[in-house]
Amino acid sequence: MVGLKPDEAWVVLVEAVDAPPGEAWLGEGERRRMAGMPPGRARQYQWGRRLLRLLLARATGYGPECFAFPAEGPPVPQGPPGLLIPQVTLTHSGDFIAAAAGREPLGLDVERRGTRRDWAGLGRHLGLPEPWDEPTILRAWTRREARFKAGETGPWSLWRFGDRRFEACLALKAGVSPRWVGEDGGPIPGPDFRPGEP
Repeated sequence: MVGLKPDEAWVVLVEAVDAPPGEAWLGEGERRRMAGMPPGRARQYQWGRRLLRLLLARATGYGPECFAFPAEGPPVPQGPPGLLIPQVTLTHSGDFIAAAAGREPLGLDVERRGTRRDWAGLGRHLGLPEPWDEPTILRAWTRREARFKAGETGPWSLWRFGDRRFEACLALKAGVSPRWVGEDGGPIPGPDFRPGEP
């Protein structure tokens, strides 16, 4: 892999109010699926597929158009024959879409803050002690979802990040560290990655 080191995972996050530029990289099945979605969900879908392809292109040196994804189900990439394709993970909540790529299995979850939810019901579902408030529930929920997406076969290092608008968690194999990259693949500043509880 061209730039992706064994001990790092690349993370990209966008707040996507508008659709991304162009649909050129989408496969026919992806276009059909997107056409049947409400506008907000179609925007999330299109941005997610764009971010995954850009991460894969940067990591492998191949163009983003060289990668395909199934229209439905987990975004498992397909690429040129014989190419070692990085592991990827994708998440969205409201206008926030995030993706990550690494050489090892990984999982990512983002949750927008400020949405009305049954915090007590979620707290009971997660088996958390009271009090059940938004910050506590979102931390627990994103940890759980990130581990689940990574395969729950750990041990995992959990990395929290977020700000007043969202809470997120990234599950990585022990010894792997996250790094922010921009849409162009270059380094960008992002919210601080903080080690989280396992």
